[in-house]
Amino acid sequence: MALENTKKDLIEAEAAIRSYLAQSEEYIKLRVFKILTRFFTAGLQSILMGLALVISLLFLSFGISLALGEALDSYSLGFIVVGGFYGMVTILIYIVKKRINKPVIKKLSALYFDEL
Repeated sequence: MALENTKKDLIEAEAAIRSYLAQSEEYIKLRVFKILTRFFTAGLQSILMGLALVISLLFLSFGISLALGEALDSYSLGFIVVGGFYGMVTILIYIVKKRINKPVIKKLSALYFDEL
């Protein structure tokens, strides 16, 4: 009788473990899907906003270059001044890139690991 109860308990335990593992697998799949969806939508939004910003900056740069060109009586000088400004901004970003990377990495890792 005790052997039959032990056998029955073991069969029930095995079934419970299999059920738990199957549910855990489904939960992990849903969690990964949720995290990937958030990353992809955030990435898509960033790309679209970045594209709009670049187009706006392009038109603004042309306008400023033409205005400076008229003020300096040389369109070439207007474009050179604006190009020089962007060159200085690029050098500045290169110098402080480590200060920019750290907060981005911290934010992304917090977003990813808080979701797990």
